[in-house]
Amino acid sequence: MIIRPLSYRLTKKSRLLYRKPVYLICTNPNLSIEKLLQAYLWRWEIEVNFRDEKTLLGCGQAQVRNPESVEKLPAFLVAMYALIHLAAHNCFKKEDRMVLPRPRWYPNKKGQRLSSSEIINLLRTQMWAKTLGFNFSGFVKQQYQLKSRRNKANSLE
Repeated sequence: MIIRPLSYRLTKKSRLLYRKPVYLICTNPNLSIEKLLQAYLWRWEIEVNFRDEKTLLGCGQAQVRNPESVEKLPAFLVAMYALIHLAAHNCFKKEDRMVLPRPRWYPNKKGQRLSSSEIINLLRTQMWAKTLGFNFSGFVKQQYQLKSRRNKANSLE
């Protein structure tokens, strides 16, 4: 299947530019176009999961010597990755979740799940808050209020 390239303009008055077409190869000729595109989109999430498991959790870089541990450790890390995301999904079903704001370049869509980095940072924040006996709950609201720091006095002083 060939997906037509999208047209776009760099400015309102510039000429139309086109991206390269996308070629999807499927071994099942009876599969509908909708199911093929849905599988393609789901595949991106799977690739993101693989990248997170390898980079954040170190799957494939374990320093174990026992052959039984070598076989079981990747499955254990994948299970822990799934458990972290399941726990985050159950804890933060509402949109009023208390996490640090995302950078401006990062899309902030409603209903979008937390990234693995955000979940790990949130876990670190909660662990540090428990150890220090300090609550960071007002920090995010304060960051939204301090949009321009040029004219504001230093709050730490």
